[in-house]
Amino acid sequence: MFNAMIAPLARVSFSGVIWDHGESNLNHSVQYRRLLPLLIHDWRSVFHDDNLPFLIVQLRARKFSDSELSSEKEPSHNRLDEKPLLRLNPQAAAELREAQASVLNGWRLNPYEEDDTVHVKDHVITMAPGQAMTGATWDGPITRMNYEISLDAKRIAGEDFFCGLTFPVGPECCSLILGGWAGQVVGLSSLDYLDASQNETSRRMNFEMDRWYSVRVRVTPFRIEAWLDGKSIVDAVTTNRQIDIRLTVSPSKPLGVATYFTTGAFRNFTSRILTPVPMGSSSRKRSLQQIALPKTGIAVTVDLGAEPSSSRLGKRLFHLAMTNAYHQKDLYWPSPAFESMEIEKEQIRIRFRRLDFFMDQQGELSGFTIASARGRWRPANAKIESSRGDYRSTVVVSAPGVEQPQAVRYLWQDLPTVSGGFLYRDDGMPVIPFQAGNRVGRAVPARRMK
Repeated sequence: MFNAMIAPLARVSFSGVIWDHGESNLNHSVQYRRLLPLLIHDWRSVFHDDNLPFLIVQLRARKFSDSELSSEKEPSHNRLDEKPLLRLNPQAAAELREAQASVLNGWRLNPYEEDDTVHVKDHVITMAPGQAMTGATWDGPITRMNYEISLDAKRIAGEDFFCGLTFPVGPECCSLILGGWAGQVVGLSSLDYLDASQNETSRRMNFEMDRWYSVRVRVTPFRIEAWLDGKSIVDAVTTNRQIDIRLTVSPSKPLGVATYFTTGAFRNFTSRILTPVPMGSSSRKRSLQQIALPKTGIAVTVDLGAEPSSSRLGKRLFHLAMTNAYHQKDLYWPSPAFESMEIEKEQIRIRFRRLDFFMDQQGELSGFTIASARGRWRPANAKIESSRGDYRSTVVVSAPGVEQPQAVRYLWQDLPTVSGGFLYRDDGMPVIPFQAGNRVGRAVPARRMK
């Protein structure tokens, strides 16, 4: 198909690509996570445009047959050499939608300005001085409490902070500053409205040019701790303290790194859970090395039914095109996506990125399920509440009889049946389907039926 239909267009200039595909990959979501980014890179190479907008239409909601959810044909009675039908994976459609959405996760380079000041080579992010701040922000699931994050950082040029690591502390955020205020100040910004040069964590250190430093931050319910090359540099009690960030680093929220009038470099990002707190992965330690593909977006269709309205789908693609191809970022946001979850006794509170407020809902929300400690999934009641600590909306889910919920899913079916309302941002953009928690089912290769 590529040689016949795509390659002949290599010399044609395009504003972008709309990718409406996926049904033939239903039982191969694991491979799809790798193949789709490779395809995007390959097409951008063919068309000589590293930032060619690539808009993905998420797999449509419909009831798939057993044959569609199997990667081989059912054997006939006349052929003994035909391969048998592969066992049906009932989560295949949901897992493929998750794989499609995963290409949006990763480090978003330079949320502070539009010029070319951030570069990636050999898994190292290098930030040259911008007008003031230069940085990268993680766009993906995160953990907000009981975790560690580590990275390597170095100053290449300049005399101000070469590492401003912003990280979540429950519903709030804080920043660890290395080398600020003429190049030597280390500390947290901010505690009780005092920044790293004013509060009790402030100290002065000399930093060598072009030397890698190992940085580690630990966040627990009552403390923030930090180490530099294995030596403690911060140990702050946070009980009854006001935790915040300076306004200038707001684009780094909730997790990001930045420099200030300084060239810095970063590598080896990892995150580790300290206790069994749910997150968007069953792994207790994960790498945060993935770079988000620029100029990509996803049009959610699962709420449109088996026969999506062309006008509603077209409006979503229009929003994505205006954002990615025509640079109208102030007018249109991509669909909101799962950010983090917290277990609060018998309920789970879910936070979302790319979202401030939800649309007013008519009736109860539906489409949510939660898993008990035994791993049994049950339909959940859901309601919208204001977040503690900030103004953003959150969703709280619970189910009768589930006293220790461990995981949550939203629209995790091939054809979701919703008795109430879907979840929309206040501008009408739907939330991307997701699963998260300690007992999240993982995609596995299909097995042959005996």
